Amino acid sequence: MMPLEVTEIAAIVSLLICDICPSFTRVNRLLPDNRTIEMTWVENDDDHFGFDMDRFWPTDCTLSPHEKLALYWKYTRSTGCNHFSAILAKVLKGLCDNGELLVHNGMPVVDIFALNSMEFDVSDILSSSDQLLKIHDPVSDVTVPCISTHQQMEKLLNMGEKACHRLGLELPEKVSKEWNMMKKYVPDSYKTTVPHWWLAVVVEGQDTSHSEKQHTMVHLDVCGAAYDESALSKVPGNDSLVSLKVFSTPEYELRPHMAPGLSHKLVMLPTLRPSTDRQRGIISHQPKSLRYFRCYHAKRPSPEISPAAIEVTPLQTFLKRNEFDDAKNVIIDELVETLQQPLSLKNLRVGTKVLTRNTHSHIISYASIQTRTMIVEVIVRRDKRCTLSFQYT
Repeated sequence: MMPLEVTEIAAIVSLLICDICPSFTRVNRLLPDNRTIEMTWVENDDDHFGFDMDRFWPTDCTLSPHEKLALYWKYTRSTGCNHFSAILAKVLKGLCDNGELLVHNGMPVVDIFALNSMEFDVSDILSSSDQLLKIHDPVSDVTVPCISTHQQMEKLLNMGEKACHRLGLELPEKVSKEWNMMKKYVPDSYKTTVPHWWLAVVVEGQDTSHSEKQHTMVHLDVCGAAYDESALSKVPGNDSLVSLKVFSTPEYELRPHMAPGLSHKLVMLPTLRPSTDRQRGIISHQPKSLRYFRCYHAKRPSPEISPAAIEVTPLQTFLKRNEFDDAKNVIIDELVETLQQPLSLKNLRVGTKVLTRNTHSHIISYASIQTRTMIVEVIVRRDKRCTLSFQYT
């Protein structure tokens, strides 16, 4: 059985999210500052599209291809991080349930968690005209940052559904209790942080002198490019750059969440997981340059206010709380099967014709790389199936 590199799977899923959750909006006009856009909705609900820069940007757009790509990801991944992370989580779980071995740099993945921080710091982006993407509503002449701070979500809620629709944004859910608490006790965080979700896989480490192996946490954020223009990764076998932030940290200690109503969660402590039961965890603050861990550096107005934290949800619980409709489940299940196809193709003879349910060329290329084959012919039929003829190189 050929192991699957978890970062490559994440890159493929990040690209396919564009098809699983297609866009119904496009840029109608780019304003002269090159960082403010006006949006419009596609006229026909059946005319949605995925990863397509030509359809997302107007024909007279003067931005470079890289600028178009970076701003596309900023806009499309600025909301919905919990839903997009759940798609990746469901794919990873499906592969594991089917007996596939997930690895990172050749070392096995032994656990998967969903991580979130209610105080994910974006203050530097909000203060930078070069990094901040804004959306303008020509009807009300309102311009809002394309970044979902707690203050921003409350503002959109008060603007109403019609204004949000013109901005190409969804009306936020009403969570006034959390907003009011944050406004009262941590007003700076209310204005400059966002709630954000990503995944982390625990990777088994090399043998050491300790009684237990040292493990690493590899963090996978399919919405990373919304907050970091350098958070772009290549899709295997494809030249596309997709939104994916990957970084590694030591394995941290986890403890049960003590807050009411959050018993299904754990809290990640800023201390390393001890290698033996007799040792104590060693404090390991990540630097402020790593945005995901800035919450550990946040100052609280008084000792009574709970410190900001990274919350951890077990994979099964996370998926139960983020269920998909039947149509998305079918697409995700087919994606899982497609990612397994390279394993089943290995022993086929030269000239064998294969019928697959996925028409995405990057998946096909990914299969060809993993099986050391070269695709000679791809015939896509109108019934959304494709026939491949290939031979060993």
